Amino acid sequence: MIATAFAIFNATKSLAPRNNLPAWAENTKIWPQVLILSIACISLLMSVVVMIAYFKGGHNRAEKVAAYYTIFAVGFFIFSIIMWAVGAAVLNQSKAQNNNKDMWGWSCVDNKRRHLFEDDVSYALVCRLQVRSDIQIAQNHH
Repeated sequence: MIATAFAIFNATKSLAPRNNLPAWAENTKIWPQVLILSIACISLLMSVVVMIAYFKGGHNRAEKVAAYYTIFAVGFFIFSIIMWAVGAAVLNQSKAQNNNKDMWGWSCVDNKRRHLFEDDVSYALVCRLQVRSDIQIAQNHH
């Protein structure tokens, strides 16, 4: 979801201003979304590595290393909770403090600029994607 929001942002960030209003805020802050996307990629990579190790080693080998796997699984679970909690806190704090100059705030504000660019930028979609991502983050760390 965040990757799709980035794709829309990158495709539309250089649109010419209309009525002296830009499509996106000047110097739009994207680092909170970059952080969340990085966390998601790390989480996906770690899950894929675990699955590959399980399929490569087979069930019998998995039983032999059950103690190590349990320690790894607990460690991964704790790391994952901390990682997603930090991501959620950063994203929500950024949203609250950036005066709508970040991707989330800019896409979710309904104003004249939004209507000027409505044929080129799907702000509503970017907003929904980020709101849904925030809900997913909240569900991941609870």
